Amino acid sequence: MGRRHRRRHRGVRHRRYRHRRRCAGRGTPGAWQSPPRNGPYPPRRHPDDRDFAGTCPFHGDCLEGLASGPAIAARWGASLSELGPDHPAHDIVAYYLAQLVVAQQALLSPRRIVLGGGVLGTPGLLDRVRDHAARMANGYFGTHDYATLIVAPGLGDRAGLLGALALAQRARR
Repeated sequence: MGRRHRRRHRGVRHRRYRHRRRCAGRGTPGAWQSPPRNGPYPPRRHPDDRDFAGTCPFHGDCLEGLASGPAIAARWGASLSELGPDHPAHDIVAYYLAQLVVAQQALLSPRRIVLGGGVLGTPGLLDRVRDHAARMANGYFGTHDYATLIVAPGLGDRAGLLGALALAQRARR
């Protein structure tokens, strides 16, 4: 880097170097004051879900307050997997998660979006998210194969544990 470039960007790590420093457990670049989060994202409400206030103590009906495991249990009294496959909760949760996918496409233009966790372990939910995201995007991003764009973690339920182990091993070196 040139001297002028270093002076102009003092206090902010150069993009080339940011990828080496990661925030533990999130895999996000470490140049921000706090790691970016998707939970506070305010989704457009589903037409059949106007009355639930949400469970987030900070924002109420943000994505986390509407589509997280605790929000689902508070609203319907059971986890998404325990509710029947024809229960409206599946469509409502997929609708909210699809909005997150479309927002990520608009902001980051990713080649792949990995969605995992307890709620997304519900059989058929990932397919519903893909369908909703494709309809919401309506071809705007040039992506037509949402089965390739939106995927489950390759390590399944062990992704978090093995990711933490990999970070610990890297830190030890």
